[in-house]
Amino acid sequence: MAIEKIKEKGMVVAYLSNVYYKGRRYIGARRHSKKEADLDGAEQKRDLLTGNHLEESRKTLKDGFDDYMTLVAPKRLGSFAIQGAESYFKNHIEPVFGFREMTSIKSIEIQKFLVKKEKELANATVIKMYTLINQIYKMMLQWNELKVNPLDGVQKPQPDFKEKTTWTKEECHLFICCAGIS
Repeated sequence: MAIEKIKEKGMVVAYLSNVYYKGRRYIGARRHSKKEADLDGAEQKRDLLTGNHLEESRKTLKDGFDDYMTLVAPKRLGSFAIQGAESYFKNHIEPVFGFREMTSIKSIEIQKFLVKKEKELANATVIKMYTLINQIYKMMLQWNELKVNPLDGVQKPQPDFKEKTTWTKEECHLFICCAGIS
């Protein structure tokens, strides 16, 4: 096991653990301290030796979406919900994240995406997109394709409920008169 220093402008900015096992190199996550990278390396080595190491999938979000829509959605969603999910993915999510490997997508990128979409689309639509991405990641975790769901670090958009307004009897009569309904 070795610890690799990552330098920028001559200064050490991060550390990575490198574990070599059966002729392959396993690289740990980027860490701020050498001690964290050491712990990472020891954990990786333990997992490799005990057979608990999970090799993360290199699937793109589009591949994950296709798996979800083929294997899970028909049992969980109605026909309109399936059409909606396909539309949200094709028109909004795929252009931004569809080509990216699922492991490369970070929480902050998803949060920025949702904030941008909140300015463009209805609140309920943004919540549905969040839920769709989250369901895809949850299924990939359940199938042991991934280790981490980046949406765990994303704040779900809050519904913006509007106060219900009820017209008085006079307002109803005024509306009927103005609309020309007898």
